[in-house]
Amino acid sequence: MRTFNRIFPARAFKMHWDEMKTVMHEIDDAGKQIHILIEPEKRKRSVGYKSQNHHLNGHIQQISMSTGQPFDDIKKYVKQQAISMGYPILERFGQPVRDLWGNIQGISESDSTSDQCALLIEATHQLAAELGIILQEDEYAT
Repeated sequence: MRTFNRIFPARAFKMHWDEMKTVMHEIDDAGKQIHILIEPEKRKRSVGYKSQNHHLNGHIQQISMSTGQPFDDIKKYVKQQAISMGYPILERFGQPVRDLWGNIQGISESDSTSDQCALLIEATHQLAAELGIILQEDEYAT
């Protein structure tokens, strides 16, 4: 059984159509079901110096240092808060993944798009405001 898993520009779709038809015929001949997902590619979050990733983790580090709470705990809390803003829920077998206390978990930020990472940054800003922490934006600006 062959698997066809490619990401390519829409204009290149025709170039790959024959290959996809071959795979679909092999699956059909085997009596298997086929699942095809066509969707626009999502822009990944930026990484590196002065990126969204740097901005987010810099703010989480500042909150962690100000509160004495572990970095990973702050990040998990920020993701949980961002879910109410539209941040995607981590799922396994179609069900939300929960931590030991029953809280729904958000996806890894490494899997997030730039828009989703912006939600995490906003949730981080809100948490800092609730805690009375003034974040240093200039050092972490995107």
